Amino acid sequence: MASSSLHPNVPLERYRSAVDAWVVALILIGLGVPTMIVLHPQVTGLGLHAARTMVFGATGFVVVFLGWLFATTDYTLDTDALIIRSGPLRWTVPYAQIRSVRPTANMASAPAMSLRRLEVRYGDGQSVVISPRDRDAFVAALRRRAARLTVLS
Repeated sequence: MASSSLHPNVPLERYRSAVDAWVVALILIGLGVPTMIVLHPQVTGLGLHAARTMVFGATGFVVVFLGWLFATTDYTLDTDALIIRSGPLRWTVPYAQIRSVRPTANMASAPAMSLRRLEVRYGDGQSVVISPRDRDAFVAALRRRAARLTVLS
């Protein structure tokens, strides 16, 4: 287990995001259907080569970006804060500001690849939704670090 950069004797705890199979299927359908439509030359008014180049370029970009999100979405319990990472996005939530955590199925956009989610409330009414693969272990570890944490059901 890695240790914190601030305190070398305190171990980091990293939790990967859970990934729902239906999320992956929905993304594949979302990419596949428009690709098939646009590839039909009569739909685009473009030549077949131009349509393929445009679609494969755009689809390739989206696939790489989504792969980046899936590969890097995780939640690290560092010495002083919960660090949430998802692709180019990063949140740092100091433990002293964390008020509560509760299960949620909120479908709003979030650094979470599953609907088995947790809402972490912090600061003055702020919240972030996450989906650690092992929710119970994550909550137990967060409880050990965030003294003011209330776990709601």
